[in-house]
Order: sequence, then C-alpha cells, then structure tokens
Amino acid sequence: MVSNKEMLRSDRAYFVGRAQELDIMHKHAEGGFVWRWLHIFGQSGMGKSTLLRRFLSETEEGRCYYIDGSKVIQQKETILDQLAVQLVKAGVINKIQHCDSDLIAQCINRLSRSLRGHIVLLIDSFDDRHAIEHWFLQWINTLDVSIRIVTIGRNTLTGGWLRSGWVDSTHTIQLQALSAIEVERYAKLRGISKPADQTKLFRFSRGIPLAMVLAAETILKGGTSMQFDREETYRLVSVLMQELLRGLPAYMQRILEAASVYWRFNEERLSVILETDLEPDSFRQFVSMPFVMMKEDGWMLHDAVRAWMLEDFALRKPIAYETMRRNALQQIRSEERLHPERRFELQIDKMSLHENPIVRAICYSGHPDGEIELRPCRECDLPVLRSLYIQFYRYSSPVTEEELPMLNLLQDIWAADPASFVTIWKEDELIAFFGEVPLHDRMLKVLCKEPLLKPFLNGWEPIPNAYLFALIGIKPELEGTTRAYIINTLMKHFTRAEWILDFTCLKEWFPVFELCGFERVPWADSASSMGTEYRAFVLDLRQEDFVAKLDRSVNRGTNAQASAPPSTKQDIQELKNVLKHWSLLTRNPALSQSYARLFPHRVMKGLSAEEAGYAVQRDLEEAIRGLAEGDENEEMLGKLLSSLYLERIRPHERVAKQLNVSTATYYRHLNKALDLLYQSLESGGKVNEKEHPRRMS
Repeated sequence: MVSNKEMLRSDRAYFVGRAQELDIMHKHAEGGFVWRWLHIFGQSGMGKSTLLRRFLSETEEGRCYYIDGSKVIQQKETILDQLAVQLVKAGVINKIQHCDSDLIAQCINRLSRSLRGHIVLLIDSFDDRHAIEHWFLQWINTLDVSIRIVTIGRNTLTGGWLRSGWVDSTHTIQLQALSAIEVERYAKLRGISKPADQTKLFRFSRGIPLAMVLAAETILKGGTSMQFDREETYRLVSVLMQELLRGLPAYMQRILEAASVYWRFNEERLSVILETDLEPDSFRQFVSMPFVMMKEDGWMLHDAVRAWMLEDFALRKPIAYETMRRNALQQIRSEERLHPERRFELQIDKMSLHENPIVRAICYSGHPDGEIELRPCRECDLPVLRSLYIQFYRYSSPVTEEELPMLNLLQDIWAADPASFVTIWKEDELIAFFGEVPLHDRMLKVLCKEPLLKPFLNGWEPIPNAYLFALIGIKPELEGTTRAYIINTLMKHFTRAEWILDFTCLKEWFPVFELCGFERVPWADSASSMGTEYRAFVLDLRQEDFVAKLDRSVNRGTNAQASAPPSTKQDIQELKNVLKHWSLLTRNPALSQSYARLFPHRVMKGLSAEEAGYAVQRDLEEAIRGLAEGDENEEMLGKLLSSLYLERIRPHERVAKQLNVSTATYYRHLNKALDLLYQSLESGGKVNEKEHPRRMS
C-alpha cells in the first residue's frame, strides 16, 4: 500500500528532457560561447526552477553562486548579502560583514582567477530585478570577462536591459513544453505503465511540466473524473488540484487555504491563522506535495496553484478568508517588531496582505486566463500599439476626442528610444502595452510637440533617471483581468527610477497611483481641447526609497480601515434568513426587527410594522439592483440574488443553469454575493421613508 506521503513526494528525482538546454548551460558556464549572459524564460509551470536545480546538481561545487529573486522587493543589498553568505561558506571571506559592491566583485574575481574561470552567477526570478537594473548592469561590468551570468524569468528582457551595452553579449532561450516521448518517459519513471494512461497524461498536460506532475499524481491515485480537453493553464491547474485533493483528510484542504493567504509560509505562520498547533506529520505531509516549493526561509506555493486556491477560497469562504488575511497581517507585523532588521525582507509579505486589493495586486498579480508574456517593442508592432491606444482611450475616456492626445507621439518616441515601450502578449497576440519614456534631452524634444504636456515641461526642472508614464493601451475586453498584472509589471519596471511622472485622464487609476506612493502635482495638470482633465502624479525616490513609500501606504490603508469590523457568519446567516422570507416582511415583524438589528442605521424609527416591512423590501431590492448595475462580476452576483430571492426561482440548480455556471461555482458565488450585499448594506446611508412607498409583495 502506497502512503499519501509517498504519493505526494517531490518530483525532483524524475527529471526528463531539457537535454539541449542543459548542454547550452554547461557550455556557457565553461566559456564555450562568445556571449557572457544567458537568459532563460518561459511561462508559469514550464519547469524553470527545476531546470536550474538540475544544472546546480550537475555543476562542480564552489563554481555556482545562486541568487533567489523571489524573497523581497529588490535592492542591491539583497544580492550582495546572498553572495556574501555563500562566499563565507566557500572560504573566500572570513565572516559576513557589511559588504559593498566593490568588495564582493573583488572576491568573486579573485575566486575566478584561482579556479581559472568558469564561475557562474545564477539569478532566479529575474523579472523582479528592474528596481536595481541600473546598478546591476554597472556592477557586472566590474566582473572578469570569464565570469558567466545565467538569469531565469517569465519574460524575455525588456526595458533598461535593452538600453545597456549588454545586448550584444546576451543570448536568450525560451523554454517549450516537453515532447510526447519525454512525457512517456516521465510516466514510466513514475510507475505509470499502461499505454492508455501515458496517452492520457500527455493529452491533458500537453507537456507542461507542472501540469504533468499534478496529472501524474491524480492518475497514481486512481483519479477518473479529469476532463482531457486541454484548456488554458489556469483551468488545467484547477481541475488537477481538485482531483489531487480528493480523498485526502479535510485538514489538508484547510492547510492549503491557509498557505494560499501568505506569500511565504512556515509552520508557525500557518498555526497562527488556523488557530491551532499543526501536527508535525501533517505539516511534513503538506510540504512534500509537488506544488509546494522549499525556500531558504520557508515555503511557497507554486504561483499558478496559489492563484487558483486563493481565488477559490475567497469565493467559497469570503469571511473565513478575510479573517485569515487580517490575522496573517498581524503575524507579519509582530515578526517585524521582533526583528526590525527584516523590514525589507518582510515587505512583500505585508503588501500581499494589505486591506486594499489594489495594493495586494502590486506584489501578486493573480493569474489571468492564458499565459502572459512581456516582449520588447519592435517597429512592426507600432500599428498595433496605435490601435490599442485608440481602442482603450475610446473605451475608458469620459469624453470622445476627435484627435487623441499624444497619439502621434508613438512613432517618434519609439524612434528616439525603442525601449520606451513594453508590449504584453497573450498566446502570441499583442493585447496591451505601456510606455516608460525616459526624460532625457533627445526625448524632451519629441515630447514638446504635444500641447497637453506644456504645463509639465514648462514647470519641470530636469532630473537624472526620470520617466514619464502617460501612454497605455489595453484590449478593452481584457482590461478587467489584466489591470492587476499591468500594475504589478509597472511597479517592477518603475521602481528603478529616481523620479516618475504619471499623467492620465482615467479616473479609476487616480487612487491606484496614490496607493502606490505617488503624490499629486497640480502644477502639471492639463486638459485636452475637448476639456478632458488630465491629472499628474509623481513618485519621487530621490530622498526616500520605494519600500518606505509603500510601507507608509500599507500603514495608512490599515489604519483607515481598522475600525471597520468584518461581518460574522451569524450576521450573514441572519441576512440570508431575511432574504429567504422576503415576501413575508410586511406580515412578519420579527423579520424587520432582525434586519434592524443588523443595520440599525438603515431603517427609520416610528414606522409601523407593515411600513417597516415595505421599507426593508425596497431597501433590499435597491441594494441588489445596485450590485446588478456594477462591474461584470458584481452584475452576475446581483442577478444571482435577484433570481433566487426576489424572483424566487427554485431550485438552486435552475438558477445555476440560468447563469450558465456549474452548481459548485454557483454556491461559491452565492456566498460571495451575500457577503458583498452585507458590506453594501452596512456601509450605506440611512433609509429615506419617502423613497420607500408601499408596494404589494
């Protein structure tokens, strides 16, 4: 009998494929190519970290120096500290001390000469390095030419990397899915011997390593309900995770929910929000699962798995999620108070638990449907950029302009500096772009052609390493699902600057930038010929770093909302009971009294029992209608409540069919809808008796 622990052990011993990539990495490490920098990129779940670990295991000890980019918001000190620890272990320096760039570079150069070259710097999660790109590019220029650099990330190189002199010394490899033969070999290593199961494994995973690992687990467990019509990775992970967790003890699901709340977790952190001490065997069993990654200072869920679990948890149990999130934030803050030297290290952990979802999105962008990829902008992309800019402006702007502001600058900006634009692709389709326009002399001559920018250019004193963010284009139908990803990407790209001006007419973005540490600069505001208001926001990093600004934003957001208590399970149940008997409100005073206990600010005093019933009916009706008139997600939740409680459609399965969702999804949305309705009623103004005329129920 195979135990759960054995079934869920790490897949690291079952490495297949990647022979060509490994061969290139080894030859690169040995100096076999002209280029010094090898960049490997690929979508989530493509096995980048597994490839890196395999390379490390095959490389002579003492020749590779690994830098983990997933731990904190990046500063140069985080790289130097990680290298210093490894240099002490190698005996190159005697003890860990305050190390500057020159000292670390000298140590690595000295080590390289003693070993006659072949030293490799391995940098994981390279996408997060934009904050320190200027320093990093200068620093690696001080290393001996024999030292090789290998970087791993989701995307190809963009932004400032392309402006550097390293472009001609860099080679990139995009990881592809494994072949059918490699998947078959993996299946045999795992003990999946039936040809039908091997075919099933490839058809479902299509060679994506993460999907392959999880699918193999479900086959070994005897899973039979998988749908083998390969959809996007997010759906694939959803199906696999539900199958993988089937049959495991209930506490394993709770541990997974708690782990998804944190950016990084350990046994103590999970115990705090689960409000119970974890059994050591339970914790060991959980972290042995194939979607849990061990880090130097804890564990992390694979990002695609965390995205699925977090969304699923928040929809099914919104109150439980909110309670866990707040308790988790208190735990991180207590760790920071006990260890103030870990402030930078804990920054992402705090941001991922912030009260405001926009701030949470800065460090964790979620998982848009389909894989997203960043690419540099080519000249042949400019017509698509122009089209995206026009579409998004027409969709988002409060006024329809005959002549779109700044549209004619696209070509000239690209000609002055092609790295000014970053393009965002989904399945080889260009779906969005943004501009990070450097404010150097050559670019200022281009920007002065735009009348809208005159107030800014007239009042601005040039600052080194300054950028303008004013051009963005997104396919309108994808704006909702990609906005968090774009904000996340913007922050990673822009935190390397000293001064950034955001200039936009899109009102929904105004609070976003203020939450991210930007400050209003009214002197740079402007208006188009049609009267559309453009506001200017500045992020000034010359005296205070980005981490400090964000931390203040986190504190401000937390304090502002600290007085708003979360709804309780009993409150939601009581509201649900009132809704269930909505038609009886005018004849059953106890229901109106129950409503008044929940929301004392909403019902006027002095009403008769019948009048109070009518008032509550209208209040609920208007609140539900308000939800139905919200964004796409709220609209669906409002329709659900209206169908179930106002139109009294039964049974639940019929409502689910009407909304075109599965029964399981329907119940998750129902919980979310009830919680959202409660929050809306709790925060709303008093009921006006004149707005509640009597009506027949």
